[in-house]
Amino acid sequence: MKILKHIKTKKELYSLYLSQYSEKNIRTYINDIIQEYRPKSPFRCKNISYQEFLAFVKLYGVPIGYILSDELKRDIGEIKI
Repeated sequence: MKILKHIKTKKELYSLYLSQYSEKNIRTYINDIIQEYRPKSPFRCKNISYQEFLAFVKLYGVPIGYILSDELKRDIGEIKI
């Protein structure tokens, strides 16, 4: 098992979750999260914030083959969705 670290771009997120979800679903999920945290942000943004990444992992789980680092476990436990 690999340790999951902070993801900064949508492309990295797609590569991690493509074995679990279709690209279309991942795009929809992350864009919904982005709209919650940044309502005036365009859908075409490439980067995701740390909060958005944490929300995605909390809602959709850890990618297959990965475990959370201690820092991510703590931060995900503290996030409010």
